[in-house]
Amino acid sequence: MKAVVVVGFLASICAGGAANAAPEWTGKWAFDLAWCSNTAETTDAVPIFLTDTELAGYENTCDIINHEPLVVDGGYLLNLSCSAEGETFDENMLVLVEGGNTLFLYREGPSMTKFKRCE
Repeated sequence: MKAVVVVGFLASICAGGAANAAPEWTGKWAFDLAWCSNTAETTDAVPIFLTDTELAGYENTCDIINHEPLVVDGGYLLNLSCSAEGETFDENMLVLVEGGNTLFLYREGPSMTKFKRCE
């Protein structure tokens, strides 16, 4: 009986840790890996940055209001509140991570962009 309680306790700790882990789509991503070291001071060909609360690009930032995992492995629906070039707008975005190093962003429109993870 004690073994069952200990196993249940350890399982709840592991599950709690996984729930607090950063989503797999977080990180620094670029359309072309050569862009990974670029900065906005020198070019507009720069990477994007995703955290669990923000998407930051060349001339835009978005607060991630909510993110929900989808049934598709590596897929998430992001609800965003964005600011770009003096405009503010809300947007939904579908993100799909493939193999841990490829990110597909599907925006309303429809529009899809493929990114690679910067090391």
